[in-house]
Amino acid sequence: DLRSQKISTYEANFSYIFQRNLIFSLNGFFNDMDDILSSEGFTGQNFKGIPVTVIERSVNRGSAFSYGGTARLDFRKNWSTASLNALLAYSFVDGEIDDRQIPFTAQNTVKTVVDINFQRISASLKYLYRSESNHRSLKDASGNLLSSAPYGIFDLAASYRIVDHKSYELAIFLKFKNLFNKKYYNVPIGGAESFRMAPQDPIRFL
Repeated sequence: DLRSQKISTYEANFSYIFQRNLIFSLNGFFNDMDDILSSEGFTGQNFKGIPVTVIERSVNRGSAFSYGGTARLDFRKNWSTASLNALLAYSFVDGEIDDRQIPFTAQNTVKTVVDINFQRISASLKYLYRSESNHRSLKDASGNLLSSAPYGIFDLAASYRIVDHKSYELAIFLKFKNLFNKKYYNVPIGGAESFRMAPQDPIRFL
């Protein structure tokens, strides 16, 4: 019989206002999980009296814990005709599932966003860095889970308001994903997990 999955979560948050336009925040968490629900394949089974080769059932399997946190710095500056908003954030996540490395999760993540508004022009530049992520099942020759290589990508968005009426606006918008056409890979999830790595999108624009 299935048992209820048990999850205990602890969180803490802290923030400090250096100035009216500069704020530092810090948060941390710890998760403890037991009787994790998962799917498992069984052979030589029957379904409504009909023999089947493989059948999947939900089972309680193993325990896990994870911990981490995020440090973030927000800055804002306003002028008569322009404004600047920026943030810098670093996140750390670690833990284990049944004494194994956590899959799919990057241990280190850095995010930076800079938004600029000048009269009718707006622009936003984003940078995302992720350290390696572990595959759920595939291993290398040493028995360690395969992992994706670290990567960093830029996104850029810009807009221009052609009409700026008090009742409505008309603007043109352009957005670039993976601005410098970085070639990078992530750990595959779901039905693609038999592959070593999954290639990600090249440069795209809207």
